[in-house]
Amino acid sequence: MLVSAWRFRPLDFIPVGHGIVEAVAKKLRAQHLIPAKEINDSYILAEAALANCTILITSDEHLRAADPTLLGLALKSCDVGVILVRTPAEVVRQFGGKR
Repeated sequence: MLVSAWRFRPLDFIPVGHGIVEAVAKKLRAQHLIPAKEINDSYILAEAALANCTILITSDEHLRAADPTLLGLALKSCDVGVILVRTPAEVVRQFGGKR
């Protein structure tokens, strides 16, 4: 239902893509942008970057806590897209339009 109604496009990376995601995620944890124990969070961010997403909407504090400047530099150094991490409330405030 979400695929057709919201026009979501499921992604499945080819095997080399999985390797890139793992390498990017490992770098994010090594640079302490994402806590070392938050492996899945680092994968989510790396997958979104590899897919060239421009914004990641989340309430997850581990993802939200990453310094945006350092995150951008780390992602650029991996040759993947740079992502803005925002909460749903921030997106509504910024793009919600007139009330």
